[in-house]
Parts: sequence; C-alpha cells; structure tokens
Amino acid sequence: MPNILVVEDDPATLYSIVDLLEAENFQVSAATDGDIALKIVEHKKIDLIVCDLLLPNLNGYEVLLSIRKDIETSNIPFIALTGKSKREDIRLGLEIGVNDYIIKPFVNRELIESIKSKLETKIFLEKCYQVDSQLIGKREDTSEENLFSKNQQKKIVLTNQLSLRDKFNKIVQKYVEEKINTSSSVKRTITSIAVCCFGLDSLTKLSYSLSQEQNHSVIQTIIQRLNRAVGDRAKILHLRSGDFALIFPYVKHLHQTLELVKIAGAALSEALIIEGIFVSITPHVGISFSPYRSEDIKNLIDRAQQALQHAKQNSEDCYEIDTPNLQSPPNYKSIELFDDLDSSLKNNELSVHYQPQVDLISGKIVGCEALLRWNHSQRGTILPATFMPIAEDSGFIEQIENWLMRTALKQLSKWHQQGHEKLKLTVNLSGSQFSSHNLTHTIINALDRVRLAPKFLAVKVSQSTLLQDTRNSMEKLSELKSFGIDVAIDNCGTGYSSLGYLEQFPFSVLKVDLSHLYSSFGVKDSEVALQYIIKVAQKSNLKLIVEKIETQAQLNFLRQNKFRVGQGNFLSLPLKSNKLDLLLQGKYDRLSTLFSFPPI
Repeated sequence: MPNILVVEDDPATLYSIVDLLEAENFQVSAATDGDIALKIVEHKKIDLIVCDLLLPNLNGYEVLLSIRKDIETSNIPFIALTGKSKREDIRLGLEIGVNDYIIKPFVNRELIESIKSKLETKIFLEKCYQVDSQLIGKREDTSEENLFSKNQQKKIVLTNQLSLRDKFNKIVQKYVEEKINTSSSVKRTITSIAVCCFGLDSLTKLSYSLSQEQNHSVIQTIIQRLNRAVGDRAKILHLRSGDFALIFPYVKHLHQTLELVKIAGAALSEALIIEGIFVSITPHVGISFSPYRSEDIKNLIDRAQQALQHAKQNSEDCYEIDTPNLQSPPNYKSIELFDDLDSSLKNNELSVHYQPQVDLISGKIVGCEALLRWNHSQRGTILPATFMPIAEDSGFIEQIENWLMRTALKQLSKWHQQGHEKLKLTVNLSGSQFSSHNLTHTIINALDRVRLAPKFLAVKVSQSTLLQDTRNSMEKLSELKSFGIDVAIDNCGTGYSSLGYLEQFPFSVLKVDLSHLYSSFGVKDSEVALQYIIKVAQKSNLKLIVEKIETQAQLNFLRQNKFRVGQGNFLSLPLKSNKLDLLLQGKYDRLSTLFSFPPI
C-alpha cells in the first residue's frame, strides 16, 4: 500500500488531508515543517509527497531540492500545495520539478486524482528503470566485434547500476538549483520536456534470429552508444515494445530537440557487427513535448510512440512530431535532410521556379508564383512539401523564406526593366513567417531594395494559418493591404463552408484549388461550385485566380465562364527564370497554341 507523506504547518489542514487519504486506504505520514519531512524521508520509504510551499525553516522548494539530490529519493512524486495562484509562481514550480500544483482551497477529489495519477506514473517509470538495470553493465572487452562473439558473451557482466538514471537526476538537480537561485533576480526562460522514441525496425526483425544473450548485448550496445552521444543531457529508456526513449528534461525550442535527435541518430547509424555480419541501423523517430516537467511521463511516451508509428508509414530515417492533427497523412521528415538543410543556402542548392499566371481570355502572362526548389547534391530535386516542414521544425524557415522573398523580388524587378512592367508576383507565406511580428517591415524593406511598388506583390496565406489566431490575422492582413500589398487566401473551394470566412478577413485575391475541387465533388458539382465562387468573389470585390488547371476540358469550362486568371501544369510547369524569359518574349508557342481560338 503506498505511503504518502503530508507536509503542512497548519494543523487543521494537515489533519484534514490525513483523514482524507486514510479514508482512501493510503498509509500516511505527517510532518509540520521541512526539517521533519526530510528526516521521515531519510528513514522511511515514501511513495509520494504532498507539501505546502510556505513552511517554517525549510520551505517546500528547498525540501524538493533536497530529495532530488539523493538517488534513492529523487523520483518521489512531489505535489505542491499553496495559497499562491500567480501564473509565474505556478510556472516556476512546474519548471523546477513539482509534479503537480494544487491551489488552496482545493476540492478533495482533485487531490486524490492527482495522487493516483502520479503513483501510476511512478510505477510505470520503475518498470522502465528495471529494464535499464538489466542492460547497463561493465564489460571486459569494449570492442563491438568482440561484444557479439560467442567466446566473449560469458565475459559480459550485467549489474544493477543505474548510471543513466544517475546522470538524468544530476541534470534535473542542476536545473532545479539554477531555477531556485535565479527565480527572483533573473528573467526565466520557458523550457519544455521532450520525449523522443527511436524505432529500430531492422534490429527488431533481426532479434528473432538471435539468442537471448545476443539480444541483451545488442540492446546494451545501443544504450551505450546513446549514452556516449547524449547521455549527459537525456534519460535513456529501453521500452518493452523494443523502442528506445530519450527523455530530455528541458529544451528551449523544437530545433534544439532535433539537433539532439540528429546526434543520437548519427550514433545509431554506425553498423553493428554481429557474428561477423554488418547490420545497418536507420531509425524512425517520434517526438512529443510538454511545456512542464510535471506532465505524466507515461502520456508523453505514449504520444511519442504514436508519432513514431506515424513516422514508420514513411521511409526510414523519418521523424514525426506529436500534434493534434496527427491522423492526417504523414509528411516525409528526414533526419538527414534536417542536417543538410542548414548548408543548403551556403552551397547554393536552393533555387526559385516561377509558374506563370495567365489571362484565360487573351493567353497573356499577367503574373507568376514563386516556388522554392531544393537541388540536393545526392537526392536531386526536392519539393517544398518535403523540406519546408523540416525547415519550420528546425528553425531555418525564416532564413529560407527571407531569401526566397529577396530573390523573387529581385527577379521581378529585372523583368520590369526588360519591359514587362505590369507583371505581378505571388509569394507563399508559411505559418511561422506570417506570425512574425516584423513581417510587414521585412516585406516593405525587400520591395524598397529593388525599387518595386507594393501593388506588384501578392502574399499567399492558407486558411489554417489565419484561423490559428483570427484577431491577429485580421490585423496583419489589414496592415499589409494598407501598404498596397495584395493578400491571397490559398486553397479556397475545398468546401462551401470555407467561403464563409471571406467576410471576416480583408483579402484582395481568392485562389481556388481546382484539382481539390474536382476530386472532392466531381465534375458537375465542381462546376456549380465554381460558378458560386465567381458570385462570391464579385460580391466581395475580390480578384480570382484558379490554380492547378490540369486538362483542356477544365480550361474550356473556365474560359466559357469568364474566369480571368489561372495557372497550372496544363498551361505551364514552374520554370526557371531564364525559361520564363523565353515565354515572356513569345519564343515558346505553347500558350499561343492553347489560346489561338476564342472561348466557346
């Protein structure tokens, strides 16, 4: 039966909590100050502590720091009771290691549910530690070749040392000390806990053909590699599923976690030598985050494993991050591409292609959309759908998108100088770029640098980006429009309901995804929807651009119904700037052939 220690200097509150817990069949110990609490912990096995933070002698934070220093008590769940309810106080408590923070006065059921949840998590972690203790040991021969030799198997000594657990607790202890020492005088940095689950499918398949001792040796080697790579910053667990979990107690941002994942992945990628056979390892990775160390670690691991299963639907060397819409089709997110993306700009591997936007009546080019391409030295051309999610995760997105904006506007300026002075440019904005506080300032500076009027630029934003923060989105769009920059909503036409948002946001351009419309509704219903969209656009005084025109029949219908501007692979693929030069000069007859006859 779990033993709960209650530390509270108010006798009435103390007795009330003791009675409550005993009624729930818990064993209960009681203390009225921090010194007494530590003596009880020293001489008695305690499974969980409920502690008031305002205590005589040692306060609650000091009690927490003391128990975290001792390996035997460092993982005791700690529930803080306090009358303080300031957000910064709660955040500090959660960040330095309080497992739950309950404000007085509280509902009895709230405390009981918190205790049961933390005890369940404690039992789960203890099972993980038991797996570790069976795998972490010393060996007489450290070479991997000898490790898997049958003659050396008997020399492997598996002990109950919890060295990885020691290192994890030292990280947490140092962090707690820093937080307590700086909480009153230094601005705190918000940090998270990250759980990264590595799935090694190649090893899982191999394990069926190995002996139990060989499998132990393989697992031990994996843990030792991870320990050498990131053991000073992470707790390493071998889960019963066969996956490996790395728990980073505090990270400041996502791309810091990906850097650590990259380091761990590199350590795992070295081939294992088993009975003289080289076995390559390429992991899938699932990642979950919590803003506070108090979140149920079991839940974090479960979420990371769910993301891992999602990653396994793609190629190897793939990572996935736990998000609310994880059930959507997975993107291919390569750990190696994350590594390469950092040098893509330095090595001039990024380029801009331009897809013409055509007047569907005359066949003349009236604008173009700037589209990124990554010319990878080994993998060839990589499309934005593959590498932009990685860029956003890794923190490179702003650098890449600013480069795209500058490069595309510089090229537009050249076309204007060559006599195509009415040509307009559309540039996509990612969610992170749109949320940047200096977005408008950055765009205006880029326009001024090449001496272009804002009216020649349109920025394209997705509906999902706008709806993340409706109020801020409307302010951003209004600011952009006030300078004369056109704002286009992307992927409209995916359903009638999406058109209802048009009246809320100050758009100037409506882009309709024709391929999505046809695949969702079929030809006849899509044509009805397109006619409805025309009316909405006219009513709202919006410019209309139809994208992803793929067939002659689609082009015919659009021209018959007087859609003015369109783009798509049927009209022209995205082109390099020198190829679009030829199209603008009339030296490429594809468009003149398509538009040689009037609309039927």
